[in-house]
Amino acid sequence: MGNRTRLGSLRTTHTVTAIHPSFAGIFSCTNAQAIKKYSTFSSNGTSNPGSNLYTYVTARNPTYSGTTYDVALNWGITVAVNDTVYFNWRENGIQVSKANVDATAGDTRKLLLDSRIRRRGQIYAMGSGINSNNAIAFKGSKSELGYIPLVVTGETNSGEATYSTGGNDSDYTTEASQFIFTKTTLTPAEAAADADNYDGTDKAIVAGRSDAPNVANLNFKVLRIPCAYGYMTSANFDNPTTTSANGMGTNTSPAVYKQLGNKRVLSGKLTNSTAGYSNVRGLYVSREGTDIESCNKDDFLFASDTGVINDEMRGEAQNLAVNYSTVVSSSAVPTPVAVTNINSSSSGSISVFNPYSLAPAVSTSYSNASSGQNSSVSFSSSVSNGLYSFTFSTTSSSTLSLTSGFNIQLSSLALL
Repeated sequence: MGNRTRLGSLRTTHTVTAIHPSFAGIFSCTNAQAIKKYSTFSSNGTSNPGSNLYTYVTARNPTYSGTTYDVALNWGITVAVNDTVYFNWRENGIQVSKANVDATAGDTRKLLLDSRIRRRGQIYAMGSGINSNNAIAFKGSKSELGYIPLVVTGETNSGEATYSTGGNDSDYTTEASQFIFTKTTLTPAEAAADADNYDGTDKAIVAGRSDAPNVANLNFKVLRIPCAYGYMTSANFDNPTTTSANGMGTNTSPAVYKQLGNKRVLSGKLTNSTAGYSNVRGLYVSREGTDIESCNKDDFLFASDTGVINDEMRGEAQNLAVNYSTVVSSSAVPTPVAVTNINSSSSGSISVFNPYSLAPAVSTSYSNASSGQNSSVSFSSSVSNGLYSFTFSTTSSSTLSLTSGFNIQLSSLALL
């Protein structure tokens, strides 16, 4: 099974399998998946190679004369086939692996959390069970993102659609489930150019769905990943670098160094005025080149308790954290609940606590015990601070039930 977690040094061990015949510092090795661009290199695992040169990976999978190698270093360090070499030897952080995976191998694809990766499954907002063609404001009281984010959507009415444009003309699309995004909103849209007059003033996509099927059971997740023209830049994706040698040597060709020496992981009480956190408790990880006690909110890779109910949610392939104090003070938790045997001409109420959705992520049903769906049942709902309350009234004896859920029906990359 191996080590499921490691905290501190993220050093990985490799065996050289092939070298470039003419240029030193270009070679292939075992477990190359653990190596990232700018990973630091060492020939002995404890110090810089050569004359204390700060050596790191400048390129992954470079190709020379038709042959592709795993890495190219910024310095011509000579290695030989079967040599043992080390990467990430100066990097520190935290890694958590999936089941039956050894975290010390450092393969990001098999890790639930890898502090070397800047953007990985961070949830900014989400909503489900939405049946409206109107714009959806997902920012809430959170700090506005500095970019238009990636949004994953799923809804019942998807697939092919044809739009009428007047007369005998129409426009066709292979996907009716289309949206327009900003930093704060998601708006259902349709492909509705004017088939009679493509004069340059028409837009390929417009807000609203006048001809397309209406929005039905829309679910979405907003991720802290830039996904729009002008935002997918190195400033939003690359980890910080510096021209300072960080006391690690005199190599200045090129004068680019990985930013090291910051406090990256904190377990316990965190105060970070930049991110707006004061004396919150849990486990916190910041991206490379930033300090966990002073970085921006967008620089958090993981935060186990930051007031998640009124703030961001984080994590990948993990249950989203619930603020303990909020759960304790509420009257319910997000589990299935039911009310049965409602008498004639009476009403019943069900409440479920669901802090993660912008709309009730629930399914409801009500039926007559003998005849199935009961049309005599009326239904209303309200929400306050994450507590959803549903009231049923019936003119005959009925069974009423409500089940909470966090369902995403299908995954599709939303249009921008």
